[in-house]
Amino acid sequence: MTRGRIILAVPAKSSSPLSGGAVYNQRLLSGLKETDWEGEELAAEPAEFAQKVRDRLLEIRTGDSGDTAAAQVLGSAGAQGASAGSFDKSAGDKAAVSAEFGGKGAAEAGPFQSDRMQTILVLDSLALSVCKPSSRKKIFSAARELGVPLLLLLHYLPSLAGEGLRQNEQAWFSGAEGCITVSCFLEEELCRRGFEKDLIRVCRPLVEIPGGKAFAGTGVDSNIPAPEAGVPESGALEEGAPETGAPETGAAFSPVSGGGLPAGAAGPVRFLLPANWHPNKNILFLVRIFLSLNLNTGEGSSVPLSTVSAGPKPSPGPSGKEEQPWILELAGDRSFDKDYTALVEKEISSSPFGRRIRILGSLSPAELFQKYREADLVIMPSRFESYGMVAAEALSVGTPVAVSRVGGVPEAAKEGWGAVLLPPGDRPVWRSFLQLYLLDDAWRAKLAAEAADSAAAQAQNAGGMGGYSRAAEKMGWCFAKAVEELTRTPCPSRKPENK
Repeated sequence: MTRGRIILAVPAKSSSPLSGGAVYNQRLLSGLKETDWEGEELAAEPAEFAQKVRDRLLEIRTGDSGDTAAAQVLGSAGAQGASAGSFDKSAGDKAAVSAEFGGKGAAEAGPFQSDRMQTILVLDSLALSVCKPSSRKKIFSAARELGVPLLLLLHYLPSLAGEGLRQNEQAWFSGAEGCITVSCFLEEELCRRGFEKDLIRVCRPLVEIPGGKAFAGTGVDSNIPAPEAGVPESGALEEGAPETGAPETGAAFSPVSGGGLPAGAAGPVRFLLPANWHPNKNILFLVRIFLSLNLNTGEGSSVPLSTVSAGPKPSPGPSGKEEQPWILELAGDRSFDKDYTALVEKEISSSPFGRRIRILGSLSPAELFQKYREADLVIMPSRFESYGMVAAEALSVGTPVAVSRVGGVPEAAKEGWGAVLLPPGDRPVWRSFLQLYLLDDAWRAKLAAEAADSAAAQAQNAGGMGGYSRAAEKMGWCFAKAVEELTRTPCPSRKPENK
């Protein structure tokens, strides 16, 4: 018997371009199907989001228990609460709803639980940056008056990425009974802001390789079948992409088909940057560095690399060494910020080296993992990341990564295991690193070997899944447990013995 309903409310249409948060949510909802809880996504545009949440909660309340009085309560006292502007649990006039909840206000009455199931409302962190204060008040009022516990699912904090006021975030925190975050970094940040640690739970995203078994952490499965058919040819522009003057891809080099470059084979070094085109991902920053590389001068070799890696540093390549050709592939949705996309495309089209940069557009999970396997190095120069899922996925198939040392990225990518961590936005260090990576064949081989060892070690630890058949399933149980603990749900879920 299903013991409860978890409504994951997201202030964006399901058809919105996929982001890491959207992928996490999809995997989470899939995993909840394996638990004692029923998962439901409620997606709506920000302008109508609060009303949709309110209507759904009321529909559940009246539908589950036949409590038509709840509609009247929400229409009167709920509206008064919304106009009061304060949603602190100790504030607000609860007298109007006291009789409807057995002489107690909704907050004191505890979570609403009909004869069939309990309902929990979980708000996606996107609400913190796109919803107006009036929407927040309306949602808090509806949840409180109907006795529905409200939790926050934090994929990121907008203020850390420069996308929102910290004061607005604090207002959301004050009305929630608890927070579920995707990294220990976010947990620590919440504690620094005064949020009680007992009211926070961490539920990290887990890697699930298309077509293969999944396991806790990053890793690779040696029995993964060949990627699905239909993977776009290297360098193919996104179907339907506008004419922007970007050079035709693939004009400079003949791509190696499938599996990346064999050890010791001649050919270009392949770099991959998988990210939606948004300023936070620093795509323009990286493109400009690639287009300015001058390997013959050895320029940049004097930049200290103490922040690059904890391991041995490569020696600069000899001046005058024949240039090592490269290809940079950009995979990701370009519709997030049209002005930023235009800047990136202009930079590529105006350079004689622009033909070495290939725009792949949005990829399916199977296509993306194929690109991970083909790449010699996956790059993630983001200004901020809450976790670093791209790094975890690339390392899971044995491909080394170069990433910004920001936020929760060090939780997903560790030095000495195929990862190089660089200071975010430090152009001289990133440029020097790329030059040395291209010039030093031995160092490239060393990083590749570290990443392969890391993937193999994680694959051997597949038993650490504890009987879970999929990453989504483990995420579902982890999330369900977090919800139960934060809402003090009696009688925890009865998971299978090996879970």
